[in-house]
Amino acid sequence: MMRRIILHLLCISMIPMISFCQSDGLNSNNVHAYFENGYPFSNFESNLAGCVAPFQGIYSPAICYSMHLQMFSIDPFFILPSSTNVPNRTQTPGPLYYPNFKPTTQEINAFKKFWYIDKGEILDHVDDFNQDGNVDTKRSDIYAWPGKNNPYFEEFNGFPIQQGDYPLAEFVDVDQDGNYNPDHGDYPTVHNLSADRMPNRMIFFVYHHSGKYVFQSEYAITAFAFSCPEEQILHNSVFMSCRIRNKNETQYKVKNSILLNSVDPQVGCYLDDYVGCFPDLNSAYWYNADANDGILQANSCPSSFSYKSKIPVISMTILNKKMDYFSADINIDSTGKIILQMENSFLRKYFNDDGTFRKFTHPFNHGARDHQFSEDPNEEKSWSMYRMSNEEGMDFTIDQMIKTGSWDNNESKTLDFVLMYNQDPDSNHIQNVHVAKQNILKIQKIYNEGFLYRCSFDDCKDGCVWPGDCDNNGRVDALDAVPIFKMLNITGLKRSDSIVWRGMESFDWGTERPGVLNPKFADADGNGVVNVRDLNLLRWYFKYTHNSPEPRALECAGNPILKFVKNGNTRMEKIYVSFLEKRSIEGYSFSVLNSNSDNIILINSLAKMWEDTSVFIFEHHSYEQQISPEKIEVVCFQNAKRDIPIIDTFQQLFYILKAKSTGVVEICDFT
Repeated sequence: MMRRIILHLLCISMIPMISFCQSDGLNSNNVHAYFENGYPFSNFESNLAGCVAPFQGIYSPAICYSMHLQMFSIDPFFILPSSTNVPNRTQTPGPLYYPNFKPTTQEINAFKKFWYIDKGEILDHVDDFNQDGNVDTKRSDIYAWPGKNNPYFEEFNGFPIQQGDYPLAEFVDVDQDGNYNPDHGDYPTVHNLSADRMPNRMIFFVYHHSGKYVFQSEYAITAFAFSCPEEQILHNSVFMSCRIRNKNETQYKVKNSILLNSVDPQVGCYLDDYVGCFPDLNSAYWYNADANDGILQANSCPSSFSYKSKIPVISMTILNKKMDYFSADINIDSTGKIILQMENSFLRKYFNDDGTFRKFTHPFNHGARDHQFSEDPNEEKSWSMYRMSNEEGMDFTIDQMIKTGSWDNNESKTLDFVLMYNQDPDSNHIQNVHVAKQNILKIQKIYNEGFLYRCSFDDCKDGCVWPGDCDNNGRVDALDAVPIFKMLNITGLKRSDSIVWRGMESFDWGTERPGVLNPKFADADGNGVVNVRDLNLLRWYFKYTHNSPEPRALECAGNPILKFVKNGNTRMEKIYVSFLEKRSIEGYSFSVLNSNSDNIILINSLAKMWEDTSVFIFEHHSYEQQISPEKIEVVCFQNAKRDIPIIDTFQQLFYILKAKSTGVVEICDFT
């Protein structure tokens, strides 16, 4: 979303995704995980990997491209997969209140939201309530949480829930009345963890599958992570708790059901990977085919950052259920050739006519097995890809099957997963398989003991730097680019662990001046210098908040410029902006507000250079806003620390506006 003009001008524009985005991220430790509403650990919207580790910003190698969950039944005469094999975005955001429920477009758009909560906010809320039994500060993330019968849901989310008593997200019920009311001390949780054991950050979203000949089901996902450098296993893990609810017709009792978890694994370069499993640990894992990730004889790995020689093993573990079946499909070989397209029917692929699993044949003892490649690649004669394949590695999709048994209508079941990055710096690409196995045993113990972890909570209280919140107002948005541009090239002390989302202790740069923001906040990536690379943190943490900031203004103040856009209309708009009050400027910002929630607006910004520079350079932005009447903010600054003199008293700004339906566009907040 950000781009640098090489010669003179820098502009940044971001679509506000505070409540209505389809994809979002979770970054509290070494693993940065993305989510789409319908696809955990996925980032299809940006055509990027769903998880990267260790998180190093734009140069982070991938550990997982995507994950896809689906339910289906193998009962006689009742074979209903919840969707097709290849992810096709058939999932619908929001709850499935009853079988065949059809939400409106407005409801679907509203539930594209992701709910976040930080441990610090929970601890502050609990302390607030415990002082006198009242809550003095209504923290927005606490009060917006979609707990059952939350009386503040509509006020803090901007839309109502159709059934207020519908159970969605978990919470600690302090007064034991069965309802979520933060005024009574209730607060969000996962697995009923108390505040002191809470993960550093949680994200919640809900979606469903419905329709004719479909296993109607609802998925309420809570993903969470711990920032714990003292316990590297936790620091290299992301957890996901998935509560699935059967929403089929009342007359159908599902007697024999399966949950399938399809993962597109990746270890840096995706063309030189192998996969395997630990059946006794309910885990799948993937590793590199050789000791040099991304270095192939046939070709180099496209569009991927590799691990080179420091190659981890990545694992996906089912924490509370048995992994009954494991298989692998070849997607692309090391030359880029597509070998096998996945079949559309899981049933034909995995099951015999009587509903039993199709067995794999062990290549050495010829025994029947439910798990492919289940032996140690470190052993010379083992059923592993490393010992049996003549290829240099391939692109695979792996499938984990979980028998979930019989379900009554509206019954729910919870399945817990953990994605782990496993690496010992003294181990090679296959020796780290042993490291992964030991780590899985340890993480299972931590999980079984209710997360009795030993982590210090770095609760920074004063002058804390949050990466990306460059104006220190509690939220990350496009206007955080202004301090970066104004303080370009200023240097100071570096921060350790600088790009993890948390408040960090940081010494002031230079002498503190009253009313002047300290440059340390503009150093978003913590490398000790303010430069254009700090803009990357605004993209990664865009719309993140901390310490319950005041709600952002979603309306245009003053006298905005109004533009009426008709259905299907595309036209160039020219706007003249007066700069009479100053003879020179460093840059400017403004907002564009879409007043029609059903509108799609394509905004191309052509910011023309001042004529006295004798250079005509245009900055071109292209964004689509598909939902919600929210502001698009644009910030433009020159790429040099000098004022640009203004010859004329007006500056021309050009826009192309394209509308799906008739609506009003407001252009305002010029600064």
